Amino acid sequence: MTQFFKYIIGVILIVLASLYVADKVYTHINSVYYSDTKFQFIRSFQDKKVDYIFLGSSRVENGINPLVIDSITGGHAVNFAVQSSKISDMLLILKLLDEYNVSYQKVFIQIDYIYNFQNQYSNVLDYELIPFYNSNKVIQNHLDKSNKFNSFEFSFPFMRYALYDQKNGFRRLVSNFKKSPSAFSYNNGFKELHGTSSKNTHDLPSYIIENNSDFENLKAYIFKNKINASYFCSPIRRDTKNLDFIDKLTQKIPDLINYTGIIKNEAYFIDNIHLNEKGAYKFSEIFANYILNQSY
Repeated sequence: MTQFFKYIIGVILIVLASLYVADKVYTHINSVYYSDTKFQFIRSFQDKKVDYIFLGSSRVENGINPLVIDSITGGHAVNFAVQSSKISDMLLILKLLDEYNVSYQKVFIQIDYIYNFQNQYSNVLDYELIPFYNSNKVIQNHLDKSNKFNSFEFSFPFMRYALYDQKNGFRRLVSNFKKSPSAFSYNNGFKELHGTSSKNTHDLPSYIIENNSDFENLKAYIFKNKINASYFCSPIRRDTKNLDFIDKLTQKIPDLINYTGIIKNEAYFIDNIHLNEKGAYKFSEIFANYILNQSY
């Protein structure tokens, strides 16, 4: 019986050691190599300098083409918007820019119907952050606060990779070895959409909440760190339901740059709130000319 228990303990120790080594290997590869995730694209700018940064959700990721901004302003713009981003995610990215020592002149932050969402987080970004949980306190605090994961998933060796294999498992690990630039690198973070549709896939909220604590935290961080920031709202097709929500939003944020109705041609939209590649080109031209008329 004693021999049996020794055998069991030996097996357990071997398994734990293997999981520990696998966890270290996966984490090291994710840290050294840059994959095609948006977070990895952002992280690749560590210790670099840019002129203009754009933050937001897919409406910005698919709507602002930095190459167009660059061609008109002569500066260097990057699109750090992430799908499904909420205000808390944008605050995280601002903190990570400081953590990674990214220098910039101006950051443009989209606030639209997400003003109504408090204590919510982008699933896309959170899963991309999992391999980097222990890399710094900024990411650690963000993932802890999101309440999507429990401490056991991060403290037990390899558990975070095993549970979320489809998003951070072996396939993603192999993709990290690619030497070619990521899809985001080619267009400085912009992801174009093709086609057009008359569908209304999103209604705006019928009301606006009184106050958003995440937005207050964002403003406080910007003020404390003396960040040169502006808020804006990307184009929305004019047949969108509850479009007057944006008017209510401008009462909450008087300095909001409201581009809601700037694109009249419906052929520039892939749905009622997302621009296609032609619409993104047009909107980026408009935004670039706005930047030229400002002094930063």
